[in-house]
Amino acid sequence: MRMDFDTTKIIAICIISIFIFASVSIYSENMPSGSSDINVTVNGSTLWNGAWNTTVISLISSNQDKNWQSLWNATVQSIIDDNNLSSWNPIWNSTVSELISNYLANYSWESESSYTIFYDSSDSLYKAKNGGTGQIDYSSTNVTYICEQVRSSLTANRKWFETILLKGSFTLSGSILMDSWTILDLRQAEIILPVGATYPAIRNTNQTNGNTKMSVFGGEINGSRGEGNNNVNAKGIYINNNGVDMEPSRVIEVFDTVIFNVYGNAFDIQLNTGDSLNLENTKCENRGGNDCTRIAYNLKAGDSQLTTIDANSYYENLVLEGGTFQIINSYFGGGGGSGSSNATVHFKGNVRGQMTNCLVDASYKHAILLENSDWNHFVNVRVRGKDVLTANNTWSVFRLVNSKNNIIEACYGGRYDTVVTDFYKYGVEETGTSDINMVVGSNFRDIGTIGIIVVGANTKVACSWNGTSWIS
Repeated sequence: MRMDFDTTKIIAICIISIFIFASVSIYSENMPSGSSDINVTVNGSTLWNGAWNTTVISLISSNQDKNWQSLWNATVQSIIDDNNLSSWNPIWNSTVSELISNYLANYSWESESSYTIFYDSSDSLYKAKNGGTGQIDYSSTNVTYICEQVRSSLTANRKWFETILLKGSFTLSGSILMDSWTILDLRQAEIILPVGATYPAIRNTNQTNGNTKMSVFGGEINGSRGEGNNNVNAKGIYINNNGVDMEPSRVIEVFDTVIFNVYGNAFDIQLNTGDSLNLENTKCENRGGNDCTRIAYNLKAGDSQLTTIDANSYYENLVLEGGTFQIINSYFGGGGGSGSSNATVHFKGNVRGQMTNCLVDASYKHAILLENSDWNHFVNVRVRGKDVLTANNTWSVFRLVNSKNNIIEACYGGRYDTVVTDFYKYGVEETGTSDINMVVGSNFRDIGTIGIIVVGANTKVACSWNGTSWIS
């Protein structure tokens, strides 16, 4: 039988057709509920699941299949010809790109959540919408009550994540409690601890036997210190596993969360040696008052990573105890208030890890203090002593107490402002049984007459400035 068109073109266009149908099918299957009316306009034509299928069905029905192939091929060939073939791929890619962009723009995060908690201004009630049924399961004037009802409604003893999403501004009357295998999505939420609060904004439920697999995403937590809240138990996020050794996997993750104006510790996470912790793009801020936040990050964990954290507290910015930590691309500002007994960054005991590409702005006492902590590596850490309070001739940029096998490499420390000279007495100070440490390629300027002091017979200093001269 004689064919009306070239066999090669048929094969090529059939392949294109299959790709188009497969792509449309994939997008259709992954569209969120209620999105069938979404349209995307490309080259003057409205395309999407409903409209696209209607066009295809119409062509097939009106021609009883007999001319379908030639008509379809002619349509595709027309697009190719009109665009000189070479621009076919970019046009198709542009179509797909618009479909994906429109999909994401209209995607409802609620479809991913077990429950969505929100405030309904029409009747002044907080409500919880079931992500599975779409029904309102709970409503109340008390959002803490709603959170607790939702938590209790999640699958008991589960080994998979279930998500609670909060949308809006919420003033708590008690803590938001988290069980194991829970995601708390605060990306569209502000959590407020009221004046007089004696509880943390978020805490784990089982502080006797411990919890595992908990994640917090986004949000702001306001501790109301500026309004007069002054209880040390009014913390931001408080996770305490009470020394219980959980499974050797990540216990808690916190991403993109800001905690400000809490009177207690902002991030207070006490885990065990077998636990793991991941903090990324988190922040502690003081937005009013000079004595906000006792400790910005008070952490104890087995295997932890802190990436791009930003700490600014009145007392200590970072306190680590018992664990292996990676601290990367982070800032620690202020800290060391008059009530602090230690330093801006404090390795409190049995800490091993690495601190890389970090900036410490210290205003009182030692900048970085290591106590009974061995095998730590500081690389490209810059310390600036700020003249917020009167300088003291006993403070150090790095102070090592009973600590061994630590390396201070390519670090800088000295005065930041120009009013007070000799803000620090020492660039590096060893005390107690400290030994076998190394200071290399570091620079300590504008400090006391003794820049680097060591007591360990095996501690080495090389290629570093000790405040008055180079040590090679």
